[in-house]
Amino acid sequence: VLPMLLRADRSTRVVIEGGTHNGMAPPFEFLRDAFCPLLHRCGANVSVELAEAGFYPAGGGRLVDHIDPWTVPARLDLHERGRFAGRSAVAMSSNLPAHVTQREAQTLKHALHWSHTEVDEREIVAAGPGNILVATLRYAQITEVISAVGEMRKPAEKVAQEVVKEVKRYLASDAPVGEHLADQLLLPLAIGAGGSFTTLPPSEHTRTNATIVNAFLGSDTVRLEEVDGVCRITVAAASR
Repeated sequence: VLPMLLRADRSTRVVIEGGTHNGMAPPFEFLRDAFCPLLHRCGANVSVELAEAGFYPAGGGRLVDHIDPWTVPARLDLHERGRFAGRSAVAMSSNLPAHVTQREAQTLKHALHWSHTEVDEREIVAAGPGNILVATLRYAQITEVISAVGEMRKPAEKVAQEVVKEVKRYLASDAPVGEHLADQLLLPLAIGAGGSFTTLPPSEHTRTNATIVNAFLGSDTVRLEEVDGVCRITVAAASR
């Protein structure tokens, strides 16, 4: 509903209930720290708050979104991360033994050589049991959020290893936009003022999203150019 509400003639408050932290969608922390700040740079005033966490399969979580009309879209061009501004990780769980988050935190710290002050463990309140490990990499121009969700019979160490693998992949490249954020940016740029960014090799989600946007808005709206392990994506603004 975000694209439609950005074009509304008044501000909107949307309450979304269900799974705020699950393996098949960006978690709340990604929306708050990675996605919404870039929308702000595009001139869109969008904020998201976590009223209550919800894990699969119990759900019961609640997000509250505030969306103002997008009156003056701004172009976004993002090809550098800028100065490094910090990093952190937090292992969060609800209704699970404490050793789950402890093992995730320890595995991540040892694999990435992060200090104990950069990795936290937190018990949160949710309707059912659940667990997520979230790593945040902050730069002057962008914040990347990487996560993995715990599941039944999935060892805590494997959850941590999934995050470690993706963090290392991101750090091995100079591309500012991560794999999942690239997918999320295409439509806002297309219905806004357009823009361009450099990202990791695009996922099938990104390719599919680009194909769908082009089918509706014109075949040259989204262009992907892959060179030397990175991808430059250019998005033309659709006519308003």
